[in-house]
Amino acid sequence: MRKYIGKNEFKILNILWEKSPLLVSEIVEMDKSLKIPTVQRLINKLQEEGIVEVADIVQSGKVLARRYKPVLKSEDYLIDELKEGLPTVDNKNRFYKNVVGALLNGSDDAKETINELEDYLKKKKEEMEKQ
Repeated sequence: MRKYIGKNEFKILNILWEKSPLLVSEIVEMDKSLKIPTVQRLINKLQEEGIVEVADIVQSGKVLARRYKPVLKSEDYLIDELKEGLPTVDNKNRFYKNVVGALLNGSDDAKETINELEDYLKKKKEEMEKQ
């Protein structure tokens, strides 16, 4: 994956992660700050880089149109972004703790998220002990 995804490309990806496949016009409907020519250009760019792909071709009014879906999962993007910052971090454990803490502080359902994290960590710990 490339080092930097621009603000509007990230908006498009977030929309596609939320709901896909979508037409360019549907992406613009979901974020009025985006314009069709901009989305078309950025979708082509993301497609060339293997981040987005054509899901199918459907009838849209009187014409056939492409619907797009992400190839890159949101989880993979986040992991890549976090790993990008790790080489410069002295205390990686504190870094991970701060990331989780920051995410929980902005969460509406922090208790549920904590429960899910505890289950995940328990399973991970069991896997590591079996090795």
